[in-house]
Amino acid sequence: VMMSSLGYFTFDLIVELYLKICDMENFIHHLCAVVPMTLVLYYDYGGTSIVALTFYSEVSNPFYMRRNLYKRLGIEDTLEYQICLWGYAIMFTYCRAYLFVFITIYAMQPPMTSLILKFFCCLFMYVSHGWLVFLFGICWKSLPNWFADPEAIRRTAWWSVVRSKYTWLTKTNTPFVVTA
Repeated sequence: VMMSSLGYFTFDLIVELYLKICDMENFIHHLCAVVPMTLVLYYDYGGTSIVALTFYSEVSNPFYMRRNLYKRLGIEDTLEYQICLWGYAIMFTYCRAYLFVFITIYAMQPPMTSLILKFFCCLFMYVSHGWLVFLFGICWKSLPNWFADPEAIRRTAWWSVVRSKYTWLTKTNTPFVVTA
């Protein structure tokens, strides 16, 4: 499993660099996958943990790929994009900010684990948490601007559902309107 994953990530990185479609986000993603797998092969220890880390890290990938497709097509203002973005954020948070930490700590405990592998595991854990902050910034910016255009908020499907469910908050039967 690890050799297949290492081959995939290496090939994908080389092709993206050759075609000049590799952005910094994707480069770091591939680097975070290739380096630990290479170190495990070199030191011959920790393969099970790296395979588990790779599996849990890639669970959020379907949402990530769909989000990138919508970005490249320029349709970031649709409900489908919002679902992909928030699905990616939720899966990324659960898998990389929660499960990733426990597996990394488990992988670093045995004395046979090399110091360089421990260093890279810690580094990649911090990269994941840094990306988490960046990802929540993207999610925050995707929310409707509450004061700039109330009509845009009214047209947003998910906000309409929330607003219609909690119309009792307005104490009237008129639609909720945000004014500047």
